[in-house]
Amino acid sequence: MFVLDKGVGLDFMSWAYEIGRSSDADTLGLFFALCWGVWFSRNSAIFNNVDRSAVSTVQMVCVLLRDFGQAQSIMHGLQEDCGMEGWSPLEGGFVKVKFDGATFKTQQSCGVGVLIRDQHREPITALSEQIPTWMAADCIEAIAAVKALEFAAELGLTNIHLEGDSLTVVKAI
Repeated sequence: MFVLDKGVGLDFMSWAYEIGRSSDADTLGLFFALCWGVWFSRNSAIFNNVDRSAVSTVQMVCVLLRDFGQAQSIMHGLQEDCGMEGWSPLEGGFVKVKFDGATFKTQQSCGVGVLIRDQHREPITALSEQIPTWMAADCIEAIAAVKALEFAAELGLTNIHLEGDSLTVVKAI
């Protein structure tokens, strides 16, 4: 349940942090999914002139969460079938720097994301950036890798474990 008895006037990040501190992972996931649903409905109204009721927004979020849960169950089964390992902690003061690229062909744009976690799997920081042109998946993955390395260097991180999901890019590095 999302009840805060303090925090009036907090910005969104402070508010989310307070909720995160007092919630379990499922509740926090629901909170952020609902925030996304409100944001999506707001943008649909502003930019597409599509009004959604609060009920339809919550229903949309519930369907998305159900689909996400089903996809996670399938992926978990595939990982076990393929012998894929899950997250493993790093030793020796290393941090894990994960990068990913995404293409949005209909918008003719791309995006990159970077997530840096400590040895306890706690997020240290993250970066996302829109690239205002479309390119092939391996190209945007390579740009994401470069952005990840630049971001880590800006933060003064030297002991990093770089991780991405493009085998082509990872082999090239």
